[in-house]
Amino acid sequence: MPKNFINLLIVVLLSGCGAGGTDPIPKPATDIAQFTGTWRYAHPAYDICYPRYSGSTFVYALKYGPVTHTNRYQQVEYYFYSDANCNNQMGTIADLCELTWSVAPNNFDLTNTVRVTCANYTRTYIGITPQDPINAGYVYKDVWHQRDSHIYLGDFSATLDADGYPTQLQSGYTYTK
Repeated sequence: MPKNFINLLIVVLLSGCGAGGTDPIPKPATDIAQFTGTWRYAHPAYDICYPRYSGSTFVYALKYGPVTHTNRYQQVEYYFYSDANCNNQMGTIADLCELTWSVAPNNFDLTNTVRVTCANYTRTYIGITPQDPINAGYVYKDVWHQRDSHIYLGDFSATLDADGYPTQLQSGYTYTK
């Protein structure tokens, strides 16, 4: 009899465990559509023409172009110029990667926040000779927060979680619509 009682007690105690409960800290549902579209770098330094030199010899100038997010891809464009003032565009590099979206962990306590993984990189050269090969195997992991038409990125100078994502956001926004 005591053995049956113990077995019954174990069954009763274990029946309260598992599925059907509620998470004490609800995870916000985030619509990724708010992250899609064409964005531009928000920092004024990204609107500057950056001349590149080899020693004292001018090689080319660079300007950052738009960043486009779809539900599956991110494309970043860089414009190259044959003069140091960025007046004569000679070509474009477009970096493309596949995006994977997931819910950000609760430590952010923010709605409109997602984890983003960018992988399977490709690089296209338009009008210029291929120069820098891209590491197709590189995987970029970040946390994005969208507020007031701005995307805030994770702070990689802070601690990364066990999965390699930042645990804090940068203080300023990176992209704006």
